[in-house]
Amino acid sequence: MKTTCLSVVVLYLLLAGALPVHAQLPAAGGYEAAPDDWLLGSAPAWHYRSRTADIPMPLETRAARADETALVERARKLVENGPAKAIALVSGDAVIWAGYKTGNLADKRFVDLGLGKTITSLAAGRAVCTGRLSMDTRAGEVIPELRRTDLGLANLRQLLTMTSGTWEGYPDSTIASPEETEAIQKGKLNLLQLVKAERVSSANQSLLGTRRQPGEEFAYRSTDPLVVGIMLNRSTGMPYAKYVEQEVLLPAGIRSPAIIGQDRFGYGLADGSLRMTLEDWVRMAIWLRERMDAQDCFSKYLEDATTTRVPNRTKKFGSAFEGYGYFIWTDNSRLHDSFWAIGHGGQRIAWNHRNQRIIVAFSNVENYMDELYLLYRDWANLP
Repeated sequence: MKTTCLSVVVLYLLLAGALPVHAQLPAAGGYEAAPDDWLLGSAPAWHYRSRTADIPMPLETRAARADETALVERARKLVENGPAKAIALVSGDAVIWAGYKTGNLADKRFVDLGLGKTITSLAAGRAVCTGRLSMDTRAGEVIPELRRTDLGLANLRQLLTMTSGTWEGYPDSTIASPEETEAIQKGKLNLLQLVKAERVSSANQSLLGTRRQPGEEFAYRSTDPLVVGIMLNRSTGMPYAKYVEQEVLLPAGIRSPAIIGQDRFGYGLADGSLRMTLEDWVRMAIWLRERMDAQDCFSKYLEDATTTRVPNRTKKFGSAFEGYGYFIWTDNSRLHDSFWAIGHGGQRIAWNHRNQRIIVAFSNVENYMDELYLLYRDWANLP
């Protein structure tokens, strides 16, 4: 898949000081690329370092069954011979196989470069289920600075489905100009000021002058998740990163400290900048799938979040997906019952509604995505 999550990558890397202001994103053969110094590099000092769970989720392992061995071998070859840095095949609460490109990666933190939108969705669901927000809460109701803007009219449901109706961003989906990005990096501008800017917070206007209304059309960009992150700040009374730690990472049972991206003012990089070990990404993935079966408010939220809420008509982004849920891609072309968290350079987590088979993958280049989608299709179709 090409040009899927450029907005989060550009903003994150420039905030982290990893790219000069006018740098171009690297590619390999026309596909998105995430070099090791991005995927595995260190985080800025102002990003949030989390606690770990008092009792980490145990990760069970078992040997592959006869009908799983061929798929394990396919995963192994993707790691050994391709750009994949790490892949885990999971069934229920057991890791059937996990492989790394090199042996020293097991303790390394992989940055998500886009998967974090799904983490933001989980945090928003927890806020809804604890009464801090509702799906109908408008951004301007909890962020007074947005009350007089078009963006402030969008409610949480519309923001989660990328249908705020506002400016679609630059052609690569970024919303910060080079000057704004430099100011954020230096602490002279924060993310709230960025999304409040007239260019970003105004309704998208067609060539005929028609102004788009919230809820009308899906448009992938970083505005909407950043605003949800700020809504969490304001509605919970704590920084985005602290709330994600409390409501998602600790309940998921992480064993190692995670690093959650934020600007110098504590506003979260809610479109994706979370660093965790592969094992903790697996813990989060298992926790999400298990919570779907809990028969409570949060499980109902997850049911809605992981099914198509808006069609992906234009295929400008996410060309392998027919729809979008709440910051989750849905109806993959190879397995329509699946739902995915995706990130730049080939970061993928996939689940499905029929069973608890999961795949987690991190890589440098996205040029093997169809092989990965087919692998997950076959993995998910096993009993």
